[in-house]
Amino acid sequence: MYMRMHLAVVGGLLALAAPLCADVTAELSPLSPACQIETDGDAIRVFAEMEAWGEEPPRWLGTVVDGRVRVLPRDSAAVVPEEPWAVVWFGSAPFLPHFDVPWLVVFPDRVHALSLDGHGLRVDFRGAGRVRMMPLMGAAKLLRDRGAPHPWAEGLPIEVADQARELTRVLLARPVAMTETATADPGTDALTLHYRVTAWDDECDYDMEPRRIIPLPSVLLHALQTGFPGAVHGGQLRDLGVFTPYGPWGGVEANDECELVFPLLEYVHQAERPVSVDRLADGPAAEALARLRDVLSASSSTARRMRSGTTAAPTTFAGK
Repeated sequence: MYMRMHLAVVGGLLALAAPLCADVTAELSPLSPACQIETDGDAIRVFAEMEAWGEEPPRWLGTVVDGRVRVLPRDSAAVVPEEPWAVVWFGSAPFLPHFDVPWLVVFPDRVHALSLDGHGLRVDFRGAGRVRMMPLMGAAKLLRDRGAPHPWAEGLPIEVADQARELTRVLLARPVAMTETATADPGTDALTLHYRVTAWDDECDYDMEPRRIIPLPSVLLHALQTGFPGAVHGGQLRDLGVFTPYGPWGGVEANDECELVFPLLEYVHQAERPVSVDRLADGPAAEALARLRDVLSASSSTARRMRSGTTAAPTTFAGK
C-alpha cells in the first residue's frame, strides 16, 4: 500500500554495492523510496561493476566542500563532504543519449573521504557506515538534447542543491516501523485513519536536523491534494516534490503520529451525482449504446418467454 522503491532499474541503471572485503547489506522499505546500504567495514562502493550491464558509473559528483557546492568530474581527488549528501549524475554517457538520471546519496554517518572513479562512488568511513540512495527526481528524467551541452555542465544549479538538502533531511529520518488503523463512526459517517511510526532511524553525525515525515500512500496523498474532502490532524501535509511510479511521495510532517478524517458518506451524498448515459453518447458511442440496448432488450424478451414455457430462437451476435 505504501510507496515502493524502484531502485532496481531506473532508465536502465542498476545501482550495485561492492563490499570492499566487508559484509554489506541492502535494505528496501515500503516506508521510504530510498535504499539503505550498510557495511560493517570502513568503506563501501556504489554504482560498481556497471560495465557488466553495458553501462558505466556516474561521471560527475556534486557535494559541499570548503563551504560551497563543488562539482567534480570522475577521477578527481577524494574530498571530505561537509554536509551529509552528494548528487551524482551520468552527464553525456553514451547509454543515456537523451536524458540523465541523477541520484541523491545521503550519509547518516560521517564520511572520511568521498571519491568517484571508473569503479563507482567510493565512500570511506571511520568504522561501520551507511548510505541511503534514491533517484533525485524520482521517476522523472533530466532531459537533454543529444550532442548539446549537459544542462548541468556549468555546475549544479542552486535549486537542485536546495532540493537535495531538503530531501536529505527527510531521508535522515528513516521510518523503520509504522502501524495503520482505521475506524468508522456511524454517527458522523466519518472514516478515521490513524498512522503511528513506532521506530525511527534518525541518528546523524552531521549538523543537519532530520525532518520526520510520516509516509502516506501515494493515492491518498494525491486525493487530499486534489480536493477530496478530508482533514489532517497532528501535523502538516507535505508533498516532497518527487513523483514515483506509484504517485507523489510525501506524508504528514509530525513527530510520531497523525490522523486523517474523511466524511465519506457526506461526500457521496453531496458531491457524487448520477450521470445520464444519453448525454455522453454521440457518434460511435451512440451506436454502441443503441446496440447494447437492443441486445439487452432481446435477452430480456427471451427470458420472459422461457419463464412462460415458450421457446425462442437463440440470439445471434455478429461482429463487423
